[in-house]
Amino acid sequence: MSGARTGERENGKRENGEEGIGRPFFRFEFVDLRSQNMDSGLLRSIPLDLMLRYEFLPLEAHDHQLSVAVGDPTNLDRLDELEMKLSRRLLIKVAAPSQVREFIKRTEPSQRVLEEATEEFRMDAID
Repeated sequence: MSGARTGERENGKRENGEEGIGRPFFRFEFVDLRSQNMDSGLLRSIPLDLMLRYEFLPLEAHDHQLSVAVGDPTNLDRLDELEMKLSRRLLIKVAAPSQVREFIKRTEPSQRVLEEATEEFRMDAID
């Protein structure tokens, strides 16, 4: 998972030189989702069920890399799995878990309305 690698893994040492408590220390950029301009096209391009299951929000896409906001960057197995499902390298950024959940909760109803409208349009086009 490139997010952790991009997040500058320190081999158990903190910036002040102290040893970590038996696990590596990672530094990630923190993002405040309240001030983040979300790309609605990018949000629509990612299946909502993945955002719900993995509790992440896509922020930016460049080439084969996707910047995502997560509330818990410590579950590396889960992030590796997400990277495989999306077929993109992830650049992990951290947001308050409550902000991630709230944004997904607000996105879910509008995504459903869009999907229903699209389905109705398809049905009308078939008739």
